[in-house]
Amino acid sequence: MIRYTLQKTGYALITLFGVVTVIFFLFTILPGDPARMMLGQNESPEQIEMVKKKYGFDKPISTQYLYYLNDLSPLSLHSGNENDYTFLAEGKYSATPLFNIGNAKVVIKVPYFRESFQKSGKEVTAVIGETLPNTIVLAVSAITIALIIGIFSELFQLWSRTVGWIKPFKSSVRWG
Repeated sequence: MIRYTLQKTGYALITLFGVVTVIFFLFTILPGDPARMMLGQNESPEQIEMVKKKYGFDKPISTQYLYYLNDLSPLSLHSGNENDYTFLAEGKYSATPLFNIGNAKVVIKVPYFRESFQKSGKEVTAVIGETLPNTIVLAVSAITIALIIGIFSELFQLWSRTVGWIKPFKSSVRWG
C-alpha cells in the first residue's frame, strides 16, 4: 500500500512538473514581449529595459525557467543580494527561513505566482481571488443545466419506449 501511494505521488509530481514546464514554455514562446504587454506600445526603450530587468526577462530562457520553478516551489533558494531577482523580499514572499548556504537562504514558502502581464501591478493570486467566485458560479450553473438536460432526456427516452406513437420518430433520431 505504501509503495502504491508513493508511486501515485511520484506520477502526480511528474505530471505537475510537465504541466508547469509546458505552461512556462508556451508563454515564453508566444510572440510578443511581456514588458510591452505590461507597459503598452508607446513606452520608451528605457522603461521597457527597466521592466525587463525587474522581472528577469533580460535573462536567458534557462535562467528564467529556474527562477519560475523557484517561485512556484514551496522549498526554494533565495539570494541575500538585494539586486538579485531571487532576493527574499518581505512583500514579495511570505517565507520561513530554514537555513543559510553562504549568501543564500533556503526557505519554505507559499508559491509565488508573480505579477499579471495584463493587469500590471496586480499579483496573479489577487486576480484569481477576484475571478474565482464567478468561475465557481459559472461551473455550478453549467453542471446543473447539464444534469437537468441529461435527466429529462433520459426520462423522455424511457417514456418513449412505452408509448407507441413515438416509435416512427425513433427510427430517424438516435437517442443514445
